[in-house]
Amino acid sequence: MQNNYVAIVTPFLDSGEIDFPSLNKLINHLIQNDIKGIVVGGTTGEGILLTDTEKSEMLQYINNHFPDIDVIGCYSSMALYHYNANTYRYCDKILLSPQYFIKPNLQSKLDYFHKASNLLQQDDFLQKNIIIYNNPSRFSTIIDPELYDELYKIKNIIGIKESGNIVDITKYKKWQWFGGNDDELEDFMNIGFTGMISAVGNICPQMLAQIQGEAQENTHKVSIESSHHITHNKPSAINTQIHKEQKQNIPQNSILQSEQTLQLKRIQTWKHISQLVFSVPSPLFIKYYLYKTGIIQSYKTRFHIIDTQLENVFAKVQSLCC
Repeated sequence: MQNNYVAIVTPFLDSGEIDFPSLNKLINHLIQNDIKGIVVGGTTGEGILLTDTEKSEMLQYINNHFPDIDVIGCYSSMALYHYNANTYRYCDKILLSPQYFIKPNLQSKLDYFHKASNLLQQDDFLQKNIIIYNNPSRFSTIIDPELYDELYKIKNIIGIKESGNIVDITKYKKWQWFGGNDDELEDFMNIGFTGMISAVGNICPQMLAQIQGEAQENTHKVSIESSHHITHNKPSAINTQIHKEQKQNIPQNSILQSEQTLQLKRIQTWKHISQLVFSVPSPLFIKYYLYKTGIIQSYKTRFHIIDTQLENVFAKVQSLCC
């Protein structure tokens, strides 16, 4: 996995307004734990209940205070004529959902994405690349596997956030593929996804970054090991180093296996945390956890959600994150 994003919550004051000091603290917390990209105004960020003005203010604030972080803005309205390019001028990409609830046919979906693509290319200064979000359980509609072939032809669609189909991603080499279900991280890794767009990363950013780093390191070591077997008769710096290590009786395969075992345990812990987090309606628990750990001032949501198990789940998750 090469690239992970955290789908951030939108902190609110008890008055219901956006809490910008808490937003600042949250993003600093993520950056300090090696997160390089965020998604703003998605489902976890309660984006459908944010006004265009609020989204614009958030994106501009993030751009002013954190210019080096990669930002994906979410467009979640079914009506393309509501799209305001100025709202999204301060993000790097757009996460675009299909038309939800109405269950459009294949032709309608393709036409919708074509029009969205054209809309996001109209202004040279404000044009954006698109990541399509496929989440049939949320939207009551699916990006059909045969639709991917057509979407692949659209030049400014650069990736998929996948929470539905698991297709043969090798057919779509130019796309970035992001897993959208935190509890399926291991499956996405095994398939070869680019990374995750993670809600749980709000809570455990360090663990997410560690899993990504370990995956890259293990892939690199396996590659070096393979190169050694292929070129073992040729003098090289790698062979010389391996020879020295063998003389020192360091079992390289055992070390690699031990590291892979540690990574697997971390992934299983991540899965357990994810299942606990989503045992409570999202993003209520994520906000509660951030509130309890002093990162945001309030766990108020605009979605009307309550749960009596917050403290119980918090204790379990905190023990796993530490």
